Amino acid sequence: MTGYIVGVVISSILIVSVFVLWLILWIRKNNKDNELAKKGKMTEQAINEKLSLWANVNDALYIPSSMFKYDGNKIFEVDGILLTTRALICIEVKNINGTKIYGSGNEKEWVKVIGENKHMIKSPILQNDKHIDHIIKMTNIKMPIVSLIIFDSTSCKELEISNIPSHVVVIRSNELDSTLEGIISMLIPKISKNEIENMYQKLIDHQSNDKKDKELLISFAKEYNEKTFTI
Repeated sequence: MTGYIVGVVISSILIVSVFVLWLILWIRKNNKDNELAKKGKMTEQAINEKLSLWANVNDALYIPSSMFKYDGNKIFEVDGILLTTRALICIEVKNINGTKIYGSGNEKEWVKVIGENKHMIKSPILQNDKHIDHIIKMTNIKMPIVSLIIFDSTSCKELEISNIPSHVVVIRSNELDSTLEGIISMLIPKISKNEIENMYQKLIDHQSNDKKDKELLISFAKEYNEKTFTI
């Protein structure tokens, strides 16, 4: 009888210990995920503020991080849209920790290096191309479009991407000002201010702040392990 009681006590202690360990690991992971999400939002906000200021100074229009809906049930989210007389610039912001991120613009996955470890990440070029495709279908836009991928320079220490498509620019956030000046200097004005304002209004008209749309977008993002998801 004594042996039975001791066995039950030991088993109970083991079960409780395993549960406590699982709980600690879950809390740590949850805290880490929340911290990364918070950091990502801060990065996105800082870049949005910088782009808004640039737009004001350069007679452009800027729409910060927004969710859009069209054709009844098509939903997508973009980190930012900059409208200039030269092009529409679709912004995708990435906050990914890594001593180095490298890859090819024509590949679906890139490599993130942390110390001696390497991890595969999805190419943001493909993600932003989906956003651009939706913008074209939603607005019937007829103007040059640039896909601007911005990695947070405090998180990503080195960026090396080859074979980048001609409509894509991949940079670290500390290169934003010089990159925008470069884009503007390379392209000639093709769109009037009136056309920009009309396009801006079209985009604003399709913005959605509906809670159900947001929940649907988040649920798909989690399912497919994406920061944002395009339906």
